[in-house]
Amino acid sequence: MGSALAIQNSIGFSLTLVAIWLVTSLYASLGAHATWILLPGPLIGLWAMRGLVYRRRGRLDL
Repeated sequence: MGSALAIQNSIGFSLTLVAIWLVTSLYASLGAHATWILLPGPLIGLWAMRGLVYRRRGRLDL
């Protein structure tokens, strides 16, 4: 269990490093519009997790 969590944590950290590197390198050429390149990532993540919210609401009757 600990190894799986460590791997998941390292993958998340490396994705964060890539995102920061991408925005800082593109900022010189695109300006503030470089941040819009990363917008689909969180939106897709929220869309993918919508089932968890609906399941939890149904089970807990909130």
